[in-house]
Amino acid sequence: MAKKISSKDIFEKEDIFKGIRDSAKLTIEQMKLLSTEVNETAKKLQKSLGTKPKMDSQKAIQKIVTTQKEANKLKKDAIQIDKLHSQAVQQERKAVQELEKINQQKLKTQQQAHCWKTNPGYYYSLQR
Repeated sequence: MAKKISSKDIFEKEDIFKGIRDSAKLTIEQMKLLSTEVNETAKKLQKSLGTKPKMDSQKAIQKIVTTQKEANKLKKDAIQIDKLHSQAVQQERKAVQELEKINQQKLKTQQQAHCWKTNPGYYYSLQR
């Protein structure tokens, strides 16, 4: 004979999305740190160029070109960081929603189990 499955078996480990939420939170924190680093580097690049860069020599022009390339790379990195941050926030939000669905299902199952215990005819009344 098959083993009877109870709601306790189903919800024994309620928080199956904890790992996903924790990972998303950690990712969000890392993205904040990376964003801060990118902003600091961009400020340093801007400071190294000055407000009006001189273009009086090949060395000065090369410095401007190099700095501009670094700035472009930083901008791409910043965009990528923003995308990853957004994905992590969405992933965390989805995990919270899924946990809420599980909690609602758990309550529903508990209510049904209570009804079946207190009113054995309850199941048959649902089938009519």
